[in-house]
Amino acid sequence: MLEETWIGVEVSRAADLALVLDASQSAHAQWPKILNLANDLIARFQRSSKCLIYFLGDTQPYTPDDLNSNAIQLFAAHRQRGSLLSPLLEVLAEKTNILCIVLCVGRIFDLEDWLGIPITERMLLVNLGDNPISGDVCPECEASVDQVVQARTVLALLGAPIRLELSGKSVMPFFWDNPAYRWRDWKLAAEEPKTWSVHVGVLCMDSDDIRATTFMPGKFTQPAQHFTCSPQPWLPNWTRLCQEDARIFKDAIHTGKYVCPFCANQHRAEELRCRQDQRKLLGRYVYSFLQSPHEEKFVLLKHSDDFLFACYSCEALRLTKNGVAVHTGSGADVYEFDHDSCAWVKSTDRFKQYTLIQDQVYAIAV
Repeated sequence: MLEETWIGVEVSRAADLALVLDASQSAHAQWPKILNLANDLIARFQRSSKCLIYFLGDTQPYTPDDLNSNAIQLFAAHRQRGSLLSPLLEVLAEKTNILCIVLCVGRIFDLEDWLGIPITERMLLVNLGDNPISGDVCPECEASVDQVVQARTVLALLGAPIRLELSGKSVMPFFWDNPAYRWRDWKLAAEEPKTWSVHVGVLCMDSDDIRATTFMPGKFTQPAQHFTCSPQPWLPNWTRLCQEDARIFKDAIHTGKYVCPFCANQHRAEELRCRQDQRKLLGRYVYSFLQSPHEEKFVLLKHSDDFLFACYSCEALRLTKNGVAVHTGSGADVYEFDHDSCAWVKSTDRFKQYTLIQDQVYAIAV
């Protein structure tokens, strides 16, 4: 059975940074360069990521302040350690939101042991030596800040997302409060908006069906944080229709036609524009509250003791318990839930103007 679920979506902060330094015997001559590069990388990423410093062959973390104030002592304390990563990677392997950048000079003797292990997908070797080090285990780059920053792994984990998608087989959004998100190809998505935050109302079989995914540079994807939240329903701002608009609305729902205020001819109810006005390529809206260009996707019209309207700018509109209309730019498509396949399907019938969605409340797509 379909459930109404409300979720909030947030883009999590950039990954934590584990900066691993080589203080082994082979790195002695390059230590000043290693230290300078480490400090440059810390300065580059300190605003977006939490950074901890490690040394090859050890699991003890240090802060950037520790490195800044005690670099000589730390180097001396670790200069006899071997060029090994396993002790540290065994600790970091369980942390999925971490990037490991290793500044090294010579061979890391146990690197091949980690071939194909997921942590190596979140690792970059920065080579300060003369010969290649990583083989096929993980990415490798030259020892410069620009090379590190542009590395695919770094862009994927420390860069800004380029797209966020909300999807799921049984998932159909019927309201969202961030207009940067658009419903396309069965997904609700935004590309580099001013803010990624959004509250979404969806119909789905189970909240576990909901998937939120961020797309990073280099086609790298990772889950986006999403959480259930209290309903954030849209509340209509009802405004009284003028006398002429009220007449058109009343005639349209009662007789299926109306007399146009511009050409005095009779139009079918679904015709919201008069085509007789040659100054308008697509015709002129017959309702005075509709102007071109306009932001509203749908308009709700209410027939009670008075005649009222409310503009609705969201791209999707819930019609029934298992039906949603999605605006296409030239009308709207209707999607219905198929219980046999547990998926949403596009109806062969297009959205009909003046669809009754609540008691005495009708919807038009504009």
